[in-house]
Amino acid sequence: MTTTKNNSSAVQQLAETFGSMDELLELFDNILARITSAYAGSAQENYNLVGDYDFIHQLKQALKTDLKNAGLQYAQVPYYGDVPPIATPPKIDNITQAIQIAEAKGIQDFRAVKLKDEYALLTNWTQSEVTAYQASMGTLWGSFSDEGVFMIRFLNLMQNDVTQ
Repeated sequence: MTTTKNNSSAVQQLAETFGSMDELLELFDNILARITSAYAGSAQENYNLVGDYDFIHQLKQALKTDLKNAGLQYAQVPYYGDVPPIATPPKIDNITQAIQIAEAKGIQDFRAVKLKDEYALLTNWTQSEVTAYQASMGTLWGSFSDEGVFMIRFLNLMQNDVTQ
């Protein structure tokens, strides 16, 4: 584990920015609750998204620092028989693909946009329209913004319905 001048690891230094271990663990519980809520389609407050991202990014950097020269012995991938591995579909890399996926999923009245390195669909749907779509067509990965716009994300998970 990498240590600094005061002999504490990067993870320990990050943990020490909190008032107590209970406060740190409460943040993890809150992040998990928000992730679960977001997967269910609930809107998330922007300040939570930013705070959660910042914390997870800082934790990742601390782990990377601490484990850089640790000489880890990674476990072998478990063998589950002849079950094909579950692969994450490749990322959508242009607006045309995003539009094709939307049309293949029967999504209308949307605007395809690029946010950072991800393509998403912005709709003017109400909560009842989202619920009705999900009841008849399947899961949508997205949430309502503070402005009330429903944003459909993770289009790469929906692309199996698009004929290439």
